[in-house]
Amino acid sequence: MPDFQVESYRVRTRRATAAAPARRTIFLLGVALAHGIRNKALLRFRESSSLPASLGDVSNVGGLNFNGEFVTAYFLTSDFADTYKILQTEKPVNVFYEYAPSGGESRQISFLEIGTFDEPVGEEET
Repeated sequence: MPDFQVESYRVRTRRATAAAPARRTIFLLGVALAHGIRNKALLRFRESSSLPASLGDVSNVGGLNFNGEFVTAYFLTSDFADTYKILQTEKPVNVFYEYAPSGGESRQISFLEIGTFDEPVGEEET
């Protein structure tokens, strides 16, 4: 299962028209690997009526260039607050995801998770 540690993030909320629902995104930038490549993820939060059929995809599988993997995933708007809270309060935060073992440079993901590795009980974030 691929994963990467998040170095920084950007949060955006957008509304195109007064009648349109707000669209929220979180962009995650991974720490630079030994060779300078960074993996990235774009989390798009939508109302259930505007979610695509798939969870999302990952591109640049196999590292065919020096851009790292780029994961795009879709979540319900109701997932935004919990996801944002993890980014604000936990450290380090990782992105865990999985995709088919065979296929092309771009593949659908079967799951995506934002979280931490094991932490001691009672640890307080500073």
